[in-house]
Amino acid sequence: DAAMLEKRLGVLEKKDDLTEKAQTVTKHNITAYRCNTCDYTTEKLTAFRKCQEDGHRVTKLQGVVKRFFSCPKCKQRTTALNLRFPKEKCKCGGSWKDSAAVVQKIAAAPNH
Repeated sequence: DAAMLEKRLGVLEKKDDLTEKAQTVTKHNITAYRCNTCDYTTEKLTAFRKCQEDGHRVTKLQGVVKRFFSCPKCKQRTTALNLRFPKEKCKCGGSWKDSAAVVQKIAAAPNH
């Protein structure tokens, strides 16, 4: 029916708009955690269980900038916290380029 189809179309258009907006986001602020003993920072508190068990001091950091990158050579993706670029080059030897947080997946055309 037309009403059901119209409702479904509205949902898909909204999803399309959100995906399009997400493809322009190359960085955002997050809460991260840092082990001062190991000199390690991550956004996942669970990564510090061992540090906490060993008595290390873990600090909660607000407003950490998380940036997104991709390698144009091999398409590998990575992130960096509070850094303009990742510390290491890509495993393929390529250089990191700014990338969107979400990558659009293009469906293959159907074979006829």
